[in-house]
This record gives sequence, structure tokens and C-alpha cells, in this order.
Amino acid sequence: IVTLHGLHPGETDTITYNFNGTAQPQLSFAIGADSTAVIYDLCEGTYDNFVARTGGVCVSNVLGPITLKAPPIIPDFSFTVGQNCKGDTLYCTNSSWPASDLTYIWSFGDGDSSTAINPMHIYYSPGTYNIVLNITNTKCIADTTESVTLTNLINAGFTSDPAAYVCQKSPVVFTNTSTGTSLNYTWIFGDEITDHTRDVTHTYNNTGVYNVMLAVSNYVPCYDTVKETLAVDSISAISINATDTTICEGTSITYDGIFSDLGNIGVVWSFGDGDSIKGVNPVLHVFDAQGVHTVTVEALYRACPDTSASATFTIFGHPNVYLGSDTSICPGSEAIAIGNRESISGASWLWSTGQTTEQINVVEPGTYYAIATVNGCTSSDTIEVRNDCYMNIPNVFTPNGDGLNDYFFPRQLLTAGLTTFSMQIFNRWGQLIFTSTSLDGRGWDGRLNDVPQPEGVYVFIIDATFKDGQREHHQGNITLLR
Repeated sequence: IVTLHGLHPGETDTITYNFNGTAQPQLSFAIGADSTAVIYDLCEGTYDNFVARTGGVCVSNVLGPITLKAPPIIPDFSFTVGQNCKGDTLYCTNSSWPASDLTYIWSFGDGDSSTAINPMHIYYSPGTYNIVLNITNTKCIADTTESVTLTNLINAGFTSDPAAYVCQKSPVVFTNTSTGTSLNYTWIFGDEITDHTRDVTHTYNNTGVYNVMLAVSNYVPCYDTVKETLAVDSISAISINATDTTICEGTSITYDGIFSDLGNIGVVWSFGDGDSIKGVNPVLHVFDAQGVHTVTVEALYRACPDTSASATFTIFGHPNVYLGSDTSICPGSEAIAIGNRESISGASWLWSTGQTTEQINVVEPGTYYAIATVNGCTSSDTIEVRNDCYMNIPNVFTPNGDGLNDYFFPRQLLTAGLTTFSMQIFNRWGQLIFTSTSLDGRGWDGRLNDVPQPEGVYVFIIDATFKDGQREHHQGNITLLR
């Protein structure tokens, strides 16, 4: 407490001062009849430069310095340790003075704290810890520190390089991070091999998933263990399978990369034609142009080296098959040859007629196609051979005088351009009963010497020449009906 005397009663004064050389916030007092102002709850230290003002005008002398002393406080404690392999228990006995009206803050050196009078605390790791007791009575602050060293606690730990995944027959470096005093170590690698050194390098000869364990112990003895799982991958062989060894331009082929799935994290295909694809296996691909292409597959692995394989594929073009424009023929006339417009080296042929020559001779109208095969690649084309006869020869006529089909003379409109004509009719005994070389006329009326001939089958022979040079020869049977 600091009391200022001699102030003016009935006025409101503003008082300023310094504490330990630092200016403090100003205080306002209504001055009573005793002419004093009392400042309470001051801390231990040196106060000076007290000044009282009324309405901004100084009304007092500058006072100070004044030294204040707080009542003495003494921090003190003792402790005992209860040892346990899982955690040591610290028991603190507070003997600070005075025994009451104090506030306590304990710090145990491991990040934990307490405000209890006599706290208990558990340490889970070995080491030396500073125990700090801080006490205050709101005026004075004091603290004291004690150290405790815990040697019986142990914590097992390790790291591995590489971690989690390793390639078969590659060394793994195990670094021991265990804490404690006078420790013994036992490594169990999961492949029936153990070791007792602090840090160790181990190599796995076989693939698989292994549980690696480190067991540590000390003089008490206390024990602790830690486990980690380690996957051991293998270096994979790799090859390419294709659904066809002969690949034709524009044909889809499925490629299958043959490699180990263990530890695989992806696949990349390159086809040598500018195309590539990731993450697909098997993969379907079509080559748009003929030539030699190198197909490569690369398998990517999490621990082992990436592997790749390549195979060369020859892409063959399809043969160019063109039988030409549609044409025509007259049955019974000379055969016409049809075939590819250009010779194709090494081609094998198959016609719709079953023939296997490069070209065939056609004597009948119809639709014909040819398939050419070169290096396993095929192409085909079709040609239509139309009926190109100038004459339409019936197989029956009825000379009964009804005005319909009374004559056998097969020229009609299609015989325009006829330059020569010869027709002979024979009966079933081979007797010539009608002949004509006329370019017009009605033809045979079914009579011989004006005598109607009996119903039956007769033989005809017709030869004709047309102005475009086309020649026709027809020989067959005609049936006479009444």
C-alpha cells in the first residue's frame, strides 16, 4: 500500500507513477476530508515519480522512490519414484512456506503440468527430467527445480530403409531408435533369421510379406517390442503375347503383357506408330498403316526396377483386288475371261465357282466374286456378268392359229442389227423339216409341206451374226404344242 497525503479535499485528482522504472496506468481518486489517496495491491518493487494533478494542473510535488517488500515465500518439495517397466510414477510432497494462501504450478519436464498441492505424475520414457515448482501469493513469485533420472524405462523402435516395400535380394537397413539404458536387442525378421546387434542390414531372398519385430530388454529386466510389416516384391520377367501373329492393316489385335502382379503399380504400352496407352492390360490396338512396328510394354513396380519387353510386328496391307466393270455374255457364245486388273505377286485365289486360278473363263451370266490372299490378308471383289444375248429363244410354241406364239422365229426386238441368219429345224428322226436364211419373216409355222406337224419335241440349230461383230450359235430343243 502507498498513501499520498496533503491533497485537496473535494477534488478529483489523477495520480501517475513508475514501477521499477516503468510508467504505470494513471489512477483517478475523489479526495476525501482526510486529504489522502491510498493505492492498494502493489507488488514488491521500487515505486517513484508519484504526481497528483487536478484538471491537468500539477497539485503535488514529485514523490519517491519507495521500496516495498512482500512477505517472504519459500518453494520446496521432495519426491519419490515408483518404478515400473510400463511407466515410472513420480510422487511429489509439497513443503513450501507458508503452507496456505499459495498457488502452485508444477512442470514435469515432459510437457505435462499440474496445479495440485502434492501431484502424482507418470513417466513413460526414460531420461532426465526437470521438475519445476512455481509458487505465488499474488505479490511474490518463486520457484525451485529438482531433476529426476529414469533408467529402467525402455521404448522399442526402429526405422527401415526402404520402408514398407523392398525388392527381393535387395538390402534393407534397419536403424534402431529404441531408448533406455543398457539395452539388449533381438531382431526377428520373419524369415527364420534373427540378429542381436543394435543396427542391422538384412536381405530377403524370397518374396512375401514379413512381420519384422525388435525386442529390447534391460537390467531390471524390462521388455518392450515393436513390429512393422515389410512386403518383399520380386523382379518380374516380362513378355508380350498377341492374339495373332499375322496382322493385317486395319485389323484389331489384342496384346497381353505377361508379368508379375506382385508390387505392380501400372503398365504403359507404346505401339511404334505414335500411339500409347497407360493402365490397360490386355490392350486392343489397330494399325492403320502397313509396315514394321515395334510394340513395347513397360511394367511399373513400387519397389523393384521397372521392366519392359518389346516385340516386332509386321503389318501387311490388303491386296488390291479389282475385277473391272460389270460385263455381259450370251450363253452358248464364246467364253469370256475375268480376273484381277493387276497381277498380285504371291496371291492365292478363291472364286465363287471354287476355282483357284488368277482368272477364270465364264460362259454363263451371273454374279462372280474372287478372294485374294497375301500374307494372310484378304481382299475381294465382285463382278456381274449380265445376259447379253440378242436373241431370246423360247422352248415352246403353239401354232394353233390364235395369233399368239404361232411361229418359232426368235429374233424380235433384240435382233436389231442382224446381218446373217441361219435356222434349221429337225424332227425326232433327224429329218430336216424347215430351213431359213431370211433376215425377216415369220419363221417356222409348225408345218411341213403345208401339213401340220404332230405335237412333240424338235431340234433347232441357229447361227447369227450382228453388225457389231457379235456371233451367236444356239442349238437346243423346242416343244410344239397345239
